[in-house]
Amino acid sequence: MARFRVSPGLGLGAVAILSSIVLLSGASASAETGKGTLIVTLSGPVMDGAPTDAYRTYFIRAKRVDGSGETQIRWEDSWVVKSPNDLAASGGKGAVMTKELDAGDWEVHTYEVEAHGGIRLRPAKEISIPFKIQAGRATYIGDIQPEGHMTKGILGASMVGGARLVITDQSARDIPIAKAKKPDLGPVDVSVFGVDTLNNPLLSSRAGSTPAPGDEQFCRWMNLLGCVSYP
Repeated sequence: MARFRVSPGLGLGAVAILSSIVLLSGASASAETGKGTLIVTLSGPVMDGAPTDAYRTYFIRAKRVDGSGETQIRWEDSWVVKSPNDLAASGGKGAVMTKELDAGDWEVHTYEVEAHGGIRLRPAKEISIPFKIQAGRATYIGDIQPEGHMTKGILGASMVGGARLVITDQSARDIPIAKAKKPDLGPVDVSVFGVDTLNNPLLSSRAGSTPAPGDEQFCRWMNLLGCVSYP
């Protein structure tokens, strides 16, 4: 932190000018607390390439790799609570989220989608989407959008079968929105992990351009309650 010794003859106006110089230097106050900022956009879910209201909320959870911290970021579209639509101007639906975190190595390790009626679905095993938070800086990890899936239950009835996450780099669109919402954001690093390298059918970096997982993959990877069992 920049510190000043104010002489007895220095007026309040001069102090205000000195303070303004510090604020205009671009240094984020988070640098002195060992914290940085996560930027992530949670977009509204889609199904079969079109927006869907099958899900009322979803969240991602991230934790520090050393186990010393964890956070949850949620998107909601229920009758009671609705996340802001920061993407309306570009014809989208979603919220650009900022979250102050301790500096260090982090990873998104799970997510959960909730359908209307309270059906909650999450991966059977943890995932790992790494990112790094640096003190006094912000890290953008991408636009995350659930692609929904319908499957058949034991009795053959259709049911919401979970969702995979499509993670894309929309930094040119999202970072200006984040800065408008949080003017003291500080320098921003773009760090969108290539999830296709994980070979996990629940993660994709190419929206709509790869086939969605089939019933069998969703049953195995999301451990769906009541889902048809496969050998």
